[in-house]
Amino acid sequence: PAQVSPATQANVTAVVNSNSQFALGLYKQINATAGADNIFLSPYSVSTALAMTYAGSRNKTQKQMADVLHFNSPDASLLDGLAALLGQTRAAAGKNYKLDVANAVWGEKSKHFDPAYTGMIDKYYGGGFNAIDFINDAEVSRQKINQSVADSTEGKIQNLLGSKDVTKLTRLVLTSAIYFMGNWESPFKTQDTVDAPFTLRGGNKVTVPLMEQVGHFPFVKQAGL
Repeated sequence: PAQVSPATQANVTAVVNSNSQFALGLYKQINATAGADNIFLSPYSVSTALAMTYAGSRNKTQKQMADVLHFNSPDASLLDGLAALLGQTRAAAGKNYKLDVANAVWGEKSKHFDPAYTGMIDKYYGGGFNAIDFINDAEVSRQKINQSVADSTEGKIQNLLGSKDVTKLTRLVLTSAIYFMGNWESPFKTQDTVDAPFTLRGGNKVTVPLMEQVGHFPFVKQAGL
């Protein structure tokens, strides 16, 4: 990542702390109703999408969103930290992994959106504002959004929005997609993958393919962890 000033790095740290608190609260809420289901989510995607919404909020709504997202910094510092963090998440040239964060705002083209807001989204969140025709062609608009998300995730996320998610009454859609592909530092050999029993949470066992390798790997052992 590019070098940043101490002030900007302090803003990044504040944003990371805010995102971490939000992530823990979000997990607690989801876990309360998940039951025995597995939970897989990207809190950073959720907080980024909500931050883009927060940028256009004012007064009571802005305060309520700041409380939920744990935003405690002045807006200028917050935007500086969010933009720098987004830059730091991008994989630099020569890295053996790919990490793309794609943010976008899709607004009904017949409505007026404050240029200061749309410019802020483009400058600080890396997501341009897209004028789109929800009123006259909701289905084509939905397909355009889905195609953009698919392109940003190497085709891994298909049909993000269902046929009932976008209608002629839709006025604004925010999307935030993360794509990650990385290589193992110690790759698993295909021939060492074998079928073996795996115990589920309830005690039942199923047979699944398990990867295996033998090596020396450092780890940290610390009280309380």
